[in-house]
Amino acid sequence: MDESDRRDPSRFRRAEDTVTASWESALLAEAAMALLRCRTDDEVYDVIGDTMARLCPGAMIIVNEISPDLETFATRKIAGAVPKPALKLANLVGFDILKKRFPISPELRSQLLEGTLTRMPGGFAGLALAGMPKVVSSAIIATFGQGDLFAVGITDKVTALGNLVINAATGDVGLPTSAIESFAHHCFSALDVIRRTRELADSEERFRAVFENASDGICLLATDGALVFLNPAFAEMHGYTIDEMLVTSLAELVTPETAELTRKRTASVLEGSPMTFEVEHVRKNGDTFSLEVSANPVDIGGERYVMAFHRDITERKRVEAALRESDAGLNALIEQSLDGIVVADEEGTLTIWNGGMVNLTGIAECDAVGRPIWELQARIVPEEHRSPGLEDRLRDGFVAIARTASEWHRPPQDRTIERIDGALRAVQDSPFLVRTEGSMRFCTVLRDITDRKQAEAEIERRGIRLQGLLEAREHDLERLGRALLSTVEIVSQVVETRDPYTAGHQRRVAELSVRIAQQMGMSAAEVDEIHNAALLHDVGKMSVPADILSRPGVLSPIEFELIKGHAEAGYRIIASAHMEGPTAEIVYQHHERCDGSGYPRGLSADELLPASKILAVADVVEAMASHRPYRAALGVDAALAEIERGAGTLYDAEVAESCLRIFRIDGFAFLEV
Repeated sequence: MDESDRRDPSRFRRAEDTVTASWESALLAEAAMALLRCRTDDEVYDVIGDTMARLCPGAMIIVNEISPDLETFATRKIAGAVPKPALKLANLVGFDILKKRFPISPELRSQLLEGTLTRMPGGFAGLALAGMPKVVSSAIIATFGQGDLFAVGITDKVTALGNLVINAATGDVGLPTSAIESFAHHCFSALDVIRRTRELADSEERFRAVFENASDGICLLATDGALVFLNPAFAEMHGYTIDEMLVTSLAELVTPETAELTRKRTASVLEGSPMTFEVEHVRKNGDTFSLEVSANPVDIGGERYVMAFHRDITERKRVEAALRESDAGLNALIEQSLDGIVVADEEGTLTIWNGGMVNLTGIAECDAVGRPIWELQARIVPEEHRSPGLEDRLRDGFVAIARTASEWHRPPQDRTIERIDGALRAVQDSPFLVRTEGSMRFCTVLRDITDRKQAEAEIERRGIRLQGLLEAREHDLERLGRALLSTVEIVSQVVETRDPYTAGHQRRVAELSVRIAQQMGMSAAEVDEIHNAALLHDVGKMSVPADILSRPGVLSPIEFELIKGHAEAGYRIIASAHMEGPTAEIVYQHHERCDGSGYPRGLSADELLPASKILAVADVVEAMASHRPYRAALGVDAALAEIERGAGTLYDAEVAESCLRIFRIDGFAFLEV
């Protein structure tokens, strides 16, 4: 044997390592695509189990879910070489491994957040100490031996959502550490997006429940006064359906006299000044009614809105009017009112303490009527706010109003009272004074707004939470976008390992496509879409035999037809991954030509996507400028001459012009050669 025929063993090892790395990259790319399709935790766990079983053949894979406080874990998936005898024994003794929660040791807790593959000394014997019945752990040890386990956290190094546990058949097995750690990071992104999406949906559901069940009318106003969200009570008090209200603006609900004032109030609240005021609204049938409005600015999803609570105060207005007219009318209204109503004479002696006040305070009518109003006022002040001299201060305030005011009305104020049983209630206090025929009456209407205050607090809390979740979701989408780009690049590299003569082709085409798209003024989202499509445009070549791709000679007609089939094959691969947007169609069209002479469908200019026209030009330029197995590089000048010659026929004229400009005027050159 000649010396030249001897083979260097290290070359075979390097080749074997390259093949293994390519296979792992392809598997990770496939798994990443599968994770993108997942919509539930269970679907993610299935992908994790299947992928890990392929990465670690012959090993048992345990996928665990970690509690938010990192205190316990529960097994969600067991895959690979599952110890069936142990599982059967566990079932016989009534121990469900897939439902039982185990405590997490402090050592394991710190390892979870590292995101690195770690040996777990003690194996299943250690798990037995953590809560697994000895009979079950013994059966598993008997099946798989006493060897160590390996684990990696599903983490972003701040929090952990789970971990992967690997029990290899032999202790000296070589695990693909880098691939496992990379995959665990992808798993975190998938689970985190699902978790945050679920939290957002739950929060929105609770937010909506508060809206729909509130007795006050609640609406959300946009900056232009349009009603963007409202509850049934708001529609009902105006006599409209919710659908009718959503095509109505606030300006249509107020009286003409208050339209301009309402506009100014809305603008003031949007600028950050909450306010409470009374206003007249118009029902669908034309009737007017009085409302008390509490309006606050809220920020949701980066937009400013007005959250307004509306309470019908028509009844209170009628009480005020009746006080000025006749006792008969007043007494009838007081008996019907659910609000608490207090009336005192000019000496401050209570003459009326209605049923609403009895229900609100727990103080019986007989214990109130005939007593000084300031004494009862002091009794319902919360204990923490009572201080020596409180009754005297309340009396002096009453006397001052009674002596100096002919007619007096204080805007409604929200405050807290304490019932005689110690319970606290939120009320809206609307005091006023009227004089008729030489006599004076002081009246206070107290409305229980405890439910409204709770709703406001809940809505504010949920609004803040919703804002936080929306921001977190934006962050997750950005991270998912980065994960998608990483996946796309992995797939691109896998394609290039099968066609070494065109290594870097897809990346260079992506580079040129992005520059052309930017030159043409496309949006950032469109540029990203073109970038991803360019990185994947030859993914269909995975279906073409590698020896055909790298053959230096002339291809036969059959072989050329196989090559041409890569556009459709790429479309099918990307479409099966359910990637959002037109990526699959862009890849499908990248060998079409504007005059209909391209393949595989012979589409013409008006049938082609703008991104496909860009990709077609970039693909031709890079291919002609680079070396191929069947010819030397033709150079950039020859490539640009081809684009110039075919502008308006083969290639889109605007795309061709932009391509020529960035080379000849802007001095573009490929970063990677």
